[in-house]
Amino acid sequence: MWASSAQYCLNSIHTMLGMEFEPSKHKEAAPSNIILGVEVHLQEFLSECKVSFSPTKKRCEEILHQLRECERRGIITVMEAASVLGRLGFIFTASYRSLGRAALQPLIHRAAAKKSSQGFTKTSQFWTAAMTHMKDFFQELLANLPPLEFCFRKYARAKVIVYSDASFSLMRSGLGFVVIDQESGERFVSAAVCPPWLLAIWSSIDRAPWLIHDDLRNDETATH
Repeated sequence: MWASSAQYCLNSIHTMLGMEFEPSKHKEAAPSNIILGVEVHLQEFLSECKVSFSPTKKRCEEILHQLRECERRGIITVMEAASVLGRLGFIFTASYRSLGRAALQPLIHRAAAKKSSQGFTKTSQFWTAAMTHMKDFFQELLANLPPLEFCFRKYARAKVIVYSDASFSLMRSGLGFVVIDQESGERFVSAAVCPPWLLAIWSSIDRAPWLIHDDLRNDETATH
């Protein structure tokens, strides 16, 4: 009863302000609701003060199907790239913050492709090897994502923020981290050359099939 009353009051206030809600988008209050492919779970809030978020299997499969279809055709247009980018961006932003942003680079480049005076060239729409690795990465990631949980019984504490980055070139391959402890105010910085054994693992199709190899990077660069 209290949930329905809250929805009624919220709708009434917006109506009085001239900002009416769209009736077709209304969802009845429920222990679990789906919003644009993200499922919000409230079943444990009363007993555990816990709320969790997770992308639906249907939405994940829709996105992967769209990528597989583009791979089958060998073509992904600017509009298709923008569509997949937006759908992935929403479920990751709503559910897992900024997860998977590095792997989105092939889509970001394609979605931002500029139109020439003659229109798009055929090569500017080709499905690339980098996109295949991206698809494989998201296929594994989306199948193994745990729900994002918020427990309201925990006391808020200052966060430990970790920034990481990496670069690869024929001259130097490096890794770096910055760790900031907001509670103590301490800041730690570390950077080093990537060890050969780690590069060997990342260059192995068998051990890391979703990563982009040197020759595939060059093909992707040439394509754009």
